[in-house]
Amino acid sequence: MLILMCCSVRFGQASISEEPCLINLPQELSLEIVQPRNSVVLREEVVDMLQKSGRKVVAHPDSWAPKLGIHIEETVSKSFVLQYSLSQSHYEQTDNGAKYQYVTDLLCSVTEVEDVLLSIRTAIFES
Repeated sequence: MLILMCCSVRFGQASISEEPCLINLPQELSLEIVQPRNSVVLREEVVDMLQKSGRKVVAHPDSWAPKLGIHIEETVSKSFVLQYSLSQSHYEQTDNGAKYQYVTDLLCSVTEVEDVLLSIRTAIFES
């Protein structure tokens, strides 16, 4: 898990500002975007960003390729929280057959996001 935060104290109050969410992505992956009903970002926009960054996006979710999950939630203050996760299948041949495990890791989380597309673009291109 990678969460980058900077804290400063002014006049006895703590304020928190987050650095951009920088994630390390594999070259080939599938994509899942979970967001409120009123779509904040189009899947095609994120696929385009991933492809421009040199990554191959596979269309079928049952692929063995890792899956990047982007979960977008709107806050009461009308800003957004973004969580990036990476899900991968782990297959291992054992003496008794095979061992299969599906693991999801939270890569990072960003709060108080005003521009969702800019935040995603930063995470993809500045990693």
